[in-house]
Amino acid sequence: MGGSPLTTTRPVEIRDYLASAGLINDTEKQAVARIYGLISNTGSHPNIAAEDEVRLMRNLALTLSQYIRLQGEAYLKNNP
Repeated sequence: MGGSPLTTTRPVEIRDYLASAGLINDTEKQAVARIYGLISNTGSHPNIAAEDEVRLMRNLALTLSQYIRLQGEAYLKNNP
């Protein structure tokens, strides 16, 4: 994971950074963007109870974060 350190908090720039660092591919980058959009719209799903929606969105965020973390660990292992 060479290159410069991440210096932004903007989601689109973070996704670009992860892709340019080789941690995610284009398909994964699109998935992250869409899941982020879904999570950002929390509260806009009137047919789901608020506590259920929060639980589901939290699980999505944690699963996606763990996936990216595992990608990073694999990268570091394969590129010492």
